[in-house]
Amino acid sequence: MTAENWTALATVVIAVFTVCLFIATGVQAWLTREAIRLAREEFISSHRPRLIVRDVALERDDRGDVRLVRFRLFNVGETDATVVESVVDIVSDGNSALAAQVNSTNIDYLGKGKIPAGGAREYRCPVSEDITLMLHPIVATLSPNISPVFFGAVLYQDDVGTKRRMAFRRIYDSERARFVPSDDPEHEYSD
Repeated sequence: MTAENWTALATVVIAVFTVCLFIATGVQAWLTREAIRLAREEFISSHRPRLIVRDVALERDDRGDVRLVRFRLFNVGETDATVVESVVDIVSDGNSALAAQVNSTNIDYLGKGKIPAGGAREYRCPVSEDITLMLHPIVATLSPNISPVFFGAVLYQDDVGTKRRMAFRRIYDSERARFVPSDDPEHEYSD
């Protein structure tokens, strides 16, 4: 064998080695990306978002009539939550069957939006004329058994796409002139 043949053979061996190294590096990069993705999904699953309702307040006009209910959704979880579907309303008879429709009919009262971990978003719920009358201080004092109910349900998801549902139900307390949580744990929860 001549020196040229040895050089050609060494070049072929180096080329084959380089191709093998390229393939191995590509596979290793893919495996590393998969490991990072799995670790991220595991972290999000074990450090999930969790939405709760706070700061429910009545906004009154100059005459004392309630025009809307202002409230905040707080994400007390450890990862971001994205609101997917939602329903909120104020009813006079306590019937909040509309909340059960969330997760099946693409109802979107609040609009889609991200609530970061540890953050909050403020929302407003308009009040109908009949509820405005019921929430007027004079009417509420004269008719304490009439208790409007402010309720809602929110379908939200984490960054991996896992969907969760939270619901709330607040009953108007005429003595304190505000909505207070229901005593029933079925009315206030977060999956």
